Amino acid sequence: MVSASRNKKGRYKLDLTLSGRLKITADRTIANTKDLEVLVIAGGEIEPINIAKDKKVIDWIKAIDKKTIYTTSVCNGAWILGATGLLKGKNATGHWYQADELLSHFGALPHPEQRYIFDGKNCHS
Repeated sequence: MVSASRNKKGRYKLDLTLSGRLKITADRTIANTKDLEVLVIAGGEIEPINIAKDKKVIDWIKAIDKKTIYTTSVCNGAWILGATGLLKGKNATGHWYQADELLSHFGALPHPEQRYIFDGKNCHS
């Protein structure tokens, strides 16, 4: 979704259908999203690693996290959240194949054996 926002100016609508047929509709970009109650950072194969290097996205996540009730990551979306520094010293999990290495790299306390974990306002799966 972030990549799509870079390639098109103005308002757009993005429908994302997940493998379980759950549909997510994104109709805002990070540029026009100033507050959220819940931030969900989804994973993917390559995109999280690329997004984790995007200073604009990382700075936005750090700023929006100050206003969220929950900031969450799913699968290797933890790469993105980890790049913000927000996982340092926190219990976290992610994709079982990379969770130990990935989370340790960002100073998190990895728990790859757990399917989900809460630590304060953070929830990871």
